[in-house]
Amino acid sequence: MKKHTPFIVLLGCILLQGGTIGIMANCMSVFFAPIANEFGFSNFEMSLMTTIRTLAISLAMINGPKLYQKLGFNSLLAIGAAMAGIAYASMAFLKSALAFDICCAIIGIGFGLLITIPATIMINNWFNKSVGFYLGLSLAASGIFGSIFSPISSSLATAYGWRVAVMAFALFGTAMTLPATLFLCKMAPADNEARYGEAAVASKEVPAGKNTGGLGILLLTIIIMLVGNCITQLTYQFSLFTKQMGMALSVAGGLNLACMLGNTGGKVILGFLNDKIGPWKTLLLSFGLIGVALVVFVLGNETLMYIAAGIIGASFGVVVHIPSMVARALYAEKVGWFTSLTSGIATFGSAIFASFIGYLSDALNGYTLIYLTFGLLCLLSIAIILKIAAEARS
Repeated sequence: MKKHTPFIVLLGCILLQGGTIGIMANCMSVFFAPIANEFGFSNFEMSLMTTIRTLAISLAMINGPKLYQKLGFNSLLAIGAAMAGIAYASMAFLKSALAFDICCAIIGIGFGLLITIPATIMINNWFNKSVGFYLGLSLAASGIFGSIFSPISSSLATAYGWRVAVMAFALFGTAMTLPATLFLCKMAPADNEARYGEAAVASKEVPAGKNTGGLGILLLTIIIMLVGNCITQLTYQFSLFTKQMGMALSVAGGLNLACMLGNTGGKVILGFLNDKIGPWKTLLLSFGLIGVALVVFVLGNETLMYIAAGIIGASFGVVVHIPSMVARALYAEKVGWFTSLTSGIATFGSAIFASFIGYLSDALNGYTLIYLTFGLLCLLSIAIILKIAAEARS
């Protein structure tokens, strides 16, 4: 059997993120408008599809590690890649809202088996040095590929119709993910394969530290994950917030671009900071800046809003790094279990929150109070991080 190296595995992680979130998920919203126009689907029906997909992702995340043990790591990843690709392409042949709902559920299960959790497990097992940076680099692939392929998706849909574009992007995404699951990804190094930063390994999975975390730390981590994930959902409301403020549509486009740059760059920068100053200082700095940015955002100063949007976009990086940061300190022998459980529950909670944002904004007469509330919740998150850090030191 061909020997794997840490950087072959890293390439596999990059392709998984790029093919799923980067190409298929990020570009799906481009196809929603022509689908709704052709079939007369309401905004509620279209948003329900996204909610179903997100809920399916969360369920797959939570159950992933159990399935890895039963079906095998690479086998399950390959099944997820095939499910997502086939279901994505099949959208070109659907006509009813129910059929799209079912299809989105299948896509969500496939995505849930491929995103974040496998990369976190593999990077932690294959890298002993600069773990945060390489994890951030692999997860940033979603934003990089999304930036490249989003304009291509709209051009294809305009030139050849959304059906052709959907099938093309299913092919693009699956051509990246399926070979990666079969030939590049490997859960952990064998005895004769070296981790990055070590000469050799002695076991299949190498823990990063002690395994001392309890139920309380697990629950506290889920709380800050929920706060972070809900903040990511607020970024999808930028266009509606600018409308509330009476700003031009071009401002919303600029805010979305700043957010995407913060999303992509934040994952790498946070990983780098984690390696240099440690997880707790990195998380404290992150939630502090995001909390300030949320407050600044609602002041309505256009220049400051662009800066704030970039910082808020970094929340995507925060939520994918938290499980690895906490697990390496307190759940070293259960990185996969801890990451899947916290990420899955937080994703589920944020999907529920996303369904109610519209109702909340109507009830509160706008988005201002929602943004300010989450600015305050960042203070709660800082207090929780200090508690977790104290537990880790003890």
